[in-house]
This record gives sequence, C-alpha cells and structure tokens, in this order.
Amino acid sequence: MELAAGHDGGTIRAIRFAVVALVLFLAEFLAPEAVFEPLNRTTAIMTAELLGLMGRHAQAAGTLVRLDGFSARVVTECSVINPAILFASFVLGSGASPRAKAAGILAGIPILNSINVLRIAAVIATGAAVPALFEAVHVYVGQILMVGVVLFGAILWSRWASADGVATFPFVPGVLAWSVVLFVPWLFMNRWYVAVGDIPLRFLFEMAGRPVELPVERPLYYQTFNSVLFASLVLATGSIPIRRKAVFLAGGLALLAVGHQLFRVCNILLSAFGIREAYLASVAIHEILGYLLPFLLWFILCHGVSRPSAHRQGSAEKDRREADTPR
Repeated sequence: MELAAGHDGGTIRAIRFAVVALVLFLAEFLAPEAVFEPLNRTTAIMTAELLGLMGRHAQAAGTLVRLDGFSARVVTECSVINPAILFASFVLGSGASPRAKAAGILAGIPILNSINVLRIAAVIATGAAVPALFEAVHVYVGQILMVGVVLFGAILWSRWASADGVATFPFVPGVLAWSVVLFVPWLFMNRWYVAVGDIPLRFLFEMAGRPVELPVERPLYYQTFNSVLFASLVLATGSIPIRRKAVFLAGGLALLAVGHQLFRVCNILLSAFGIREAYLASVAIHEILGYLLPFLLWFILCHGVSRPSAHRQGSAEKDRREADTPR
C-alpha cells in the first residue's frame, strides 16, 4: 500500500482518526444497552429474512435467530456499529470536503450493514450445518474479515474523494491472504498463548495474597485474535523496509499482549472476586483492542513511511548536483 501524504500531514490524519474513533467508541460504551436493542432486533430480522430468501426456514424472535435447531443471539458487537465507527472515523478524520464525508458515511454505512447481515447469515448457516465450526468461523468472519471490508470501503471512498492519497488495491487481498495463513495456526496456538500469559498473573495474585486458579478451558479466546488482524495488516503493506516492518510488528504485538493481559485480569477480578466494575473495564478494553488499536497502529505505520514531498525531493536532487560540481 502506498500513501501520497507527507509525514506531517499523515501524523495529523492519524491523530484525527484516533480522536474521532475514541469519541465514538466512548459514546457506544457509555450508552445503555437498550439504545442498541432496536438495531440488534432489526439485524436479527434481516438475517432471518435473508436466510429465508436462500430457501432456509429461519425464524427471528427478538434478537435470537433460529435455524434447523441451531440458535444464535445478535448482540451489539454483532451489529454494524463497530465497523461503522471504524469507517466513519476514517472518513471524518480525513482531509476531504464536508460533502464528500457526508456522501461517504451515508452510502458506506448502509452497505456495511448489508454485508454484516450477510456475514451473520453465513455464520448461522455454518453453525446449523457444522456446529463445531461455528466459533472459528464467527471469530474470523466477525473480527478479521469485517475489518478487511471496512478497509476496502475506506480505500474506495478515498479514491473517489481524492483525499489522503490513493492506495493500491492488491493490499486488501493481501490482508485477507495473510489473515488466512495466520488464522489457522492461531486456532491451535491461542490457548497456549493464554496459558503462558497466565503464569505471571498467577504469580502476581499469589504475591498479593489472593491465589487464583486459571484454567484454560475455552477452545478460542476471542480477544487474542486481534494479533492476527494486526500482523496481517502490517505484512500486507508494501513499500516499507523489512527491518522497520519487523520492529513495528514486534512492538505492536507486544502492546496488544499487554492489552490481552489487562483483559484477562478484568475477567479474573469479575469471576474470582465478583468485582462488577471489572466487566465494564473488560468491555472497554475489548472494544479498543479488537477494532481501534490494530487499525490505528497500522495507520501510523503507513503514514510514518510516506513518500517524501516534492519539495524535499527537489532539495535532495539540488544537493546531489552541487556535490557533483567540480570546484
């Protein structure tokens, strides 16, 4: 992926993106769950109707969708809200005109919603056909693939609006390819990763006089799969020196690992000690880790290696000519 913006302009855009995203995610976090209930019910109805158009006998009851004895509940995280926040943050944080931003949001979010309904229908159909695959398909299509869709939509809008430079389209298929390559082994490694991370946590709780048992029982730990997303974004990005890419990848994964530990601590405080406030903290951490942080780190990486401006290129060429002139 190539960006035509200069380093300073890219930094400003990254800051604007981060600020807008944080404000929108904070608003989502602070809003009562009842605010999103109509959206969740509507999403469930649309999913059942779509499955019906495909010849399946699906039913929607509130936020619950039933298909062939299999059922799944549409929660706020399953709705279009998080992809919409990510896309809107990219659009609003850009340097495009207000008219272009309005057109992008008014057209982009309904399209994202349609794709999200198709995603949910596919996940439920998979669960009804092969229940053992439901969790894996749910985490990949829900967290990784939808971010890829948001990126593709952001690139299309950016080209149309002629704002923030252009991006090469091979980047998006590259992200999807890397995500598949990394996702499959992570299915088997994520439990080992959590178990290793539990070692220092167990020690810290014992030092505090609060020993805890930390069983690793779940087949998948959703919060860890943002590492796959972030690594796919970095590895698919071209025009970046390999050494810088490796350093940024290592630093970003380490930062995400700290977030995973904080999320695990919140779960321990809730399940082992009954601290209800820990649940709210875990939700906030999950929102930031799952969507905002991987995208923001990649955004910073891209703008940090933008091509030099024409003025700098001209100055460098002048310096070379002067150096080559005989004295």
